[in-house]
Amino acid sequence: LTVQVDDGRSRQDAQVTINIRNTNDNPPIVENLSVVIDENKPNGFEIGYVTATDADKDILDYQIISGNTNLVFAFPDSHSGTLTVQFGTLLDYEIIPEYNLIVQVSDGYFQTTATVSINVNNLNDNMPLVQATTFNVDESAESGFYIGTIFAQDADDDTLTYSIIQTIPSNAFMISETTGNLYVKSELDYETQPAYTLTVQASDGTYQATALIQVQVYNVNDNAPLAFDQTFTIKETALNGASVGFFVARDIDKDPYSFDLTIESSVFDINPGSGEITVIEDTSLNNELTPQYELSVRVTDGKFMSYAVATILVIDGNDTQVVYNQTFSVQENSPKDTLFGTISVDAPAGSRQFIIGSGNSNNAFALDPDTGKLTVNNSLALDFEAIKTFHLNILATVNGDVHQPVITINIKDANEYAPVFETNNYHFYLDENSSNGADVGTVIANDLDTADKLSYQIMTGIPYNPFYIGTNNGQLTVNGDYLLNYEFVQAYTLTVSVTDGLHFNDTQVLVSLNDRNEFAPQFASETFEYTVAENIAAGSYVGKILATDDDPGSLLLYRITAGNEQKIFQLNDIGNLSIDDADGLDYETQSAYTLTVQV
Repeated sequence: LTVQVDDGRSRQDAQVTINIRNTNDNPPIVENLSVVIDENKPNGFEIGYVTATDADKDILDYQIISGNTNLVFAFPDSHSGTLTVQFGTLLDYEIIPEYNLIVQVSDGYFQTTATVSINVNNLNDNMPLVQATTFNVDESAESGFYIGTIFAQDADDDTLTYSIIQTIPSNAFMISETTGNLYVKSELDYETQPAYTLTVQASDGTYQATALIQVQVYNVNDNAPLAFDQTFTIKETALNGASVGFFVARDIDKDPYSFDLTIESSVFDINPGSGEITVIEDTSLNNELTPQYELSVRVTDGKFMSYAVATILVIDGNDTQVVYNQTFSVQENSPKDTLFGTISVDAPAGSRQFIIGSGNSNNAFALDPDTGKLTVNNSLALDFEAIKTFHLNILATVNGDVHQPVITINIKDANEYAPVFETNNYHFYLDENSSNGADVGTVIANDLDTADKLSYQIMTGIPYNPFYIGTNNGQLTVNGDYLLNYEFVQAYTLTVSVTDGLHFNDTQVLVSLNDRNEFAPQFASETFEYTVAENIAAGSYVGKILATDDDPGSLLLYRITAGNEQKIFQLNDIGNLSIDDADGLDYETQSAYTLTVQV
């Protein structure tokens, strides 16, 4: 201020300065903040800036007063609004997906709060977890049978895909990629494989995890007892109750089984439990009248039955020979130690000794030297496809006397090979609109088990199945009239299965339809009308004649059939109409032309 003093005669000025002292009378103003941040950010990562102003220009102090669980965030400089990550290892979407921090800003006297909303962005940073599980399934379960669901989880809630990356010992199962449902893929057999170990993988697209899945196969009664043709001898002098021998059978399901004769015999009987054949009418034993009996023996396990023949040779009472040629049978691939017969000796108990002299290729069989029991020694040597019959030359010493019978062993064919298609993919071509019963083609499968009968079936058809397959011959034919239309479906994909009653195999069949020219072309309009100047130049474009054909790929050709006798107009193959002879156009002579066009 300028201040003046006056005494009436003179004046004097002076300057007065008044300084306004600032006092803290305004609270800070703080803006709310909302940010999104990826989980797992490192310590010190800047999240954002909390904006605050103070009209008094006071130094501001920032602090988080609530919502900062686990102290994940911090203001490293309390006088700066820069908010950073303090403990990045705790910044985990799976722990806390959202934070609402209450931030206080103080100027030393006033305090103001604001909200900082932090949404944590979920990343794929967790490996899936797969639970090791044991499932049980009956060996009779068919292909496609649901066994159970693999349990897996992902902390990131990512979509998981499932796969079987290893199956020990074979590829007997399949898994749904999306659900983890486990299914039977091929036939199961408790007798050959009672348990499987699967390595199942779950993937979230970045990480993969595996677990061992055990599948225990339950034994069910799915095999008939194995009964073998066997030969016995009995002296015609034998009395009632005399033992002819024990009929040998076995059941690979280990089910109890019993014996009986399909046709009752008046001379012999068989014990239902032990299979021992005994004489019940000794007066009928006469070598001259009936030197041989054949008994049809039935073996049943309560569900399945098998049949075999017991051949009983009646020996002359005066015959000094006590060991005779005999015949037995055994199924190929029967396991080691399988008992399939006993060499019959028609002599009282005493010293006996049996030795295989020759004919035992690859040591296929073993012979008990004391009892004469015949068992399998090398199952790999029992291969019907390689050797169908063995002839063993036996040295049998009975009570000091040496005999040399020939033991014939017939190998029974087992269903051990799956049928195999001649190709994994067939491709047939067929005209559309083919009638019911029209031949498409034949799929052919072969089976190394020559005795097996094959049966064919269409399992699926995409988009549907308009075909029939001969069950016994694999011949594909059309199954109905008016089903095949190229304009709707150009090709069909079929899955065809073949079975020999035990094993299955599949092949893919592609049936492509040949398009037939069945539709006439149609003009886009019944009439086309164009206007041209009489002085138009030759070659000028007049218009487009348009037609369509419902037969895809048809090539349409256009031509003028009438009305162009003066050759004034020209129509090319694709329907473009143009002027050919412009000199002929004269409105005063002819003001309109009507052309007939054919396509």
